[in-house]
Amino acid sequence: MQYLVQFLALAILSTFALAAAGQPTDLESRRKALRDLLQEQWEYVMRHYPTFASMLGDKRYNDQLEDYSQQAIDDDLEQSRRFLTRFEAINTAGFPDQEVLNQQLMVRDLMADGLMPPRMLLEKAATQANTIGTTAAEKSPFAHPFDKFPDSISEADRKRLREAGLAAVRLRLSSATNTRRKAAPSLESGPCRMVPSAMLSGSKRAPPRPCHPKKSTRLGSPR
Repeated sequence: MQYLVQFLALAILSTFALAAAGQPTDLESRRKALRDLLQEQWEYVMRHYPTFASMLGDKRYNDQLEDYSQQAIDDDLEQSRRFLTRFEAINTAGFPDQEVLNQQLMVRDLMADGLMPPRMLLEKAATQANTIGTTAAEKSPFAHPFDKFPDSISEADRKRLREAGLAAVRLRLSSATNTRRKAAPSLESGPCRMVPSAMLSGSKRAPPRPCHPKKSTRLGSPR
């Protein structure tokens, strides 16, 4: 009878051990949650910034361009908030150092999306934008790639490419100058006016933010 009890106990323990081996632990589940969230966030970036995806060799969205409408900016910021909340909620206790770092860097990056640069820097950026915007296209740094061509390109093609490139530079400089003119009054009318930071920095994430003369303002995750 004693041997039978021992045998049954061993069989029961073995069954529980096998069942436990087939089930992910809390640590494994949390590590998988981080991996899945990193992948989800990466896919979001690729979908919403197709030219960046193309630069990295991901050609799935080559038929698309970024949407810089105000609605798209607002939606993107809200999605960043959601990602931030989810990354912050992952408990990294027991994670390998590299995975802890991955989580910390993502939280830091998503929090930085809500930053508004100090007024002093914005004023300097406006001055620099004005200098670039009033420079002739031929002398603009954006025209430098058309200064030299490989020997294999004919003179006629060089002229054609340079003219097309300068035309594109003029168009973009004109657009940037108009944007700068719209944003400039906000910087000049007081330290606490709402400044469309997307206008000043070209950011695709930043909606209007309250500027501050000394420190940045951060939009954290909703609690």
